[in-house]
Amino acid sequence: MKSPTSRSELRENLYRFVLSLLLAAAVLVATLVRLHNIRHKWLSRRTAVRRPENPPREPSAEEQRIMEDISRLIVEHKEYLHPELTLGSLSVRTGINTTYLSRAVNRTTGLGFSRWVNELRVAEAVSRLSDPERTCNFSQIAYEVGFNDRTTFWRAFKQITGSSPREFCKKKCCDS
Repeated sequence: MKSPTSRSELRENLYRFVLSLLLAAAVLVATLVRLHNIRHKWLSRRTAVRRPENPPREPSAEEQRIMEDISRLIVEHKEYLHPELTLGSLSVRTGINTTYLSRAVNRTTGLGFSRWVNELRVAEAVSRLSDPERTCNFSQIAYEVGFNDRTTFWRAFKQITGSSPREFCKKKCCDS
């Protein structure tokens, strides 16, 4: 390797070196800012305060009749225990348009259809977890009450009851 002989060559090489360091630093800062923004966006989505459910509007007589019909089918016959229960499948089964079904649930309960069904499922899970003869097998109970996977069950349980299924079982064991 040839060593620079003149001062101007040394200065020029030092200038190039400093410029390359500044460019690398700028790229690093831009990457860090982008990663920070991505992380912030991801965290804000996960921890965002969810808007409260709409308060129930006064349902019409037709919406009350529809809600009575679907309540009889879903609650009395425990159809909510079937994981395949969706607004679409209920619409096909009852012959009622999905928009009317959704509106009837929203206006009579103040909840969306999925949230209403999840509340029924979580109530059933609480009942099963409260049974002193039963062990706390969360996966088994999740599937028994209609959830397709343990994660969805866990999230819905915590959102509705304010505690995780494990915390609920620990409290149950300590209270008895």
